[in-house]
Amino acid sequence: TLPLLDLIRRAGLEPTTPGLGGLDLDTRLRSALTAAIKACPLSRSQIADEMTRLVGRAVSEATINAWTAEAKDTHRFPAAYLPAFCQVTKSLQPFVILAESVGSHVVDDATMLLAERAKLDRRIQAARRAARAIDSALPEAEL
Repeated sequence: TLPLLDLIRRAGLEPTTPGLGGLDLDTRLRSALTAAIKACPLSRSQIADEMTRLVGRAVSEATINAWTAEAKDTHRFPAAYLPAFCQVTKSLQPFVILAESVGSHVVDDATMLLAERAKLDRRIQAARRAARAIDSALPEAEL
């Protein structure tokens, strides 16, 4: 995930309209899958076993190898398996690539909580301003 400051800086950017083939993310997605697998302490076989358990369909090590091999361009990673893959490998990078391709972002739980806290702080400040405005409108004897 991106640091919050990077998200804030990028928030003002207009998404660009991709040209022909501009949304073909095959190579980038394969690279992200490969990097996630390398960073994961589990073997490819263990990743396959866990994915099988999570999606309820057989996923083999050979299938994972086909999904990540650049030469196997007919073997695409199914989006329906992405949550299981990311959960098993503990990597959000494949989601990041997909989200950024449509001008969006993926944030982790801590960043989301910080954003929610900031919204709450803004509401508290607005409520305090409203309370001060009410207090100043009241006659002195009412306070």
